[in-house]
Amino acid sequence: MEFAGSPLSLQPCHPGTTSTTLHSCIHQADPTRVEARPSRTPQLPPPTPAGSGGGLVFTPPAGPGGAIVPTPTDNRTVNTSFNETLFGSYKISSIKCKALRDKIVQQTLGALPRSKVNPSEPMCLAWHSKGQCNTGCPCVADHVQYSATELAPMAAWCVIGYAPPAPAA
Repeated sequence: MEFAGSPLSLQPCHPGTTSTTLHSCIHQADPTRVEARPSRTPQLPPPTPAGSGGGLVFTPPAGPGGAIVPTPTDNRTVNTSFNETLFGSYKISSIKCKALRDKIVQQTLGALPRSKVNPSEPMCLAWHSKGQCNTGCPCVADHVQYSATELAPMAAWCVIGYAPPAPAA
């Protein structure tokens, strides 16, 4: 006797008996008879390059009504020493770090301040201004705690970088 949708079955518990009444001995059915169920985990598209200093970008799958479906393969890492006082307004800004990095590449925005960890590399914009980044970030070495004094050059850069565009004349 098998239960609908279950790999459990009732089998005689004691050799030589034919009783399959339900009691404390329920046995696993033959594992070769268990059917694999399809995964309910949403599949992510392959990552795409995000440009200079951007790591990888995943387009999250949309659920009912366009809602973002959380995924178990989320590659974000959170800055637990995020300076809310200096960067809180940028964290909630709709301006994306990639757009700012694109402006740097186009030379319409100045370069990011240098990292204290590796002065030949820029500070990680997302880590310091948004409070999170991704695990594949090329600036991952900069994902360290900074003092307010060390963050001052980034804060000054953000005032310009996150400034709304001037109205068209």
